[in-house]
Amino acid sequence: MRVPRDKVPHFPYVIGRQPVWADIGKFNDRYLAFHLVQSVGEGSHTEYGWGYKILWLVALDYRYPVTITGGRIGGNRPLWFQIQRQQPSRAPKLDPLHPPIPDQDGKHNFPSYVFVPKAGCYYIQARWRGGSWRTTFAAGR
Repeated sequence: MRVPRDKVPHFPYVIGRQPVWADIGKFNDRYLAFHLVQSVGEGSHTEYGWGYKILWLVALDYRYPVTITGGRIGGNRPLWFQIQRQQPSRAPKLDPLHPPIPDQDGKHNFPSYVFVPKAGCYYIQARWRGGSWRTTFAAGR
């Protein structure tokens, strides 16, 4: 599956499409590879898994909640996400009417972590009123 790409000024490494993107840092255009040893706190692990930073971006003119989900491919293991300082959730909502930090670079910004329990193949997905995108990624070495 191709990575959903879009050009977003000030954010060269985003996936997604209007009105929701995820800034995950540098990645290969054909696949995503999160390296668990390069995660939060020099490889720290939580009860939810290995943490990996994602900055979610929502267009300033979009006003409805966006739901984020993810899970293991071929398994019944959902991923946990933590938006800013909220409690971790399997399906957090990004509320563009109440972003957790001030808007920057023409987007609502939602700093977050995705927690990956172990090496494997996973997907992340963003759903909003009238649309969605989904991509897969490999976690581990």
